[in-house]
Amino acid sequence: MYNTIFNGYGKANLFELMASSLTDMIKSGIAFPDVFTLNSVIGSYGSCGKLKKMEKWFEEFQMKHEGVKPTTFTYCSLVSAYSRAGLLEKVDSIMRQVENSDVVLDTPFFNCIISAYGQTGDIERMLALFLEMKVRKCKPDYITFCTTIQAYNSQGLPEVANDLKTKMITSCGTLGTHTIQPLFFLVHIIFAS
Repeated sequence: MYNTIFNGYGKANLFELMASSLTDMIKSGIAFPDVFTLNSVIGSYGSCGKLKKMEKWFEEFQMKHEGVKPTTFTYCSLVSAYSRAGLLEKVDSIMRQVENSDVVLDTPFFNCIISAYGQTGDIERMLALFLEMKVRKCKPDYITFCTTIQAYNSQGLPEVANDLKTKMITSCGTLGTHTIQPLFFLVHIIFAS
């Protein structure tokens, strides 16, 4: 119940109500924060660019609520917020934090990090992460390919983007049939722009 309230307040940008409700919940002892609480609060502050509040609550959850461990979703929320603010050094910091934690690096997390570097034009770091996926046995999906293709196109490297598009289409045989139609739709949009 509380998580739904936090999520609603966050989406409505009612941050004071969200924070006071969270504080009340913790003080009352009726319910305790869990990873969904953490993700709602972090995601709400992060998506609105309230980075100081996002960091404050992230640290508070780490210090006071030891049973609440961040997930890849939590880290993706942090990465997205820092990326939108152009704070790539913070994105690097999150990457190091994840590597030193027990969180398993998965394809959605790599997609988030690759997107952060691709959007800022750091193609070299984006490519390094793309290659690291293979080392970590994370299989790129159509989101990975489309994000990378879009970054190459936006940096004026259409020949690299076309090469990647060919590799992506070749690998379609290993993708599930439910991903093929959205894949071709996204590729069409990327190359039409």
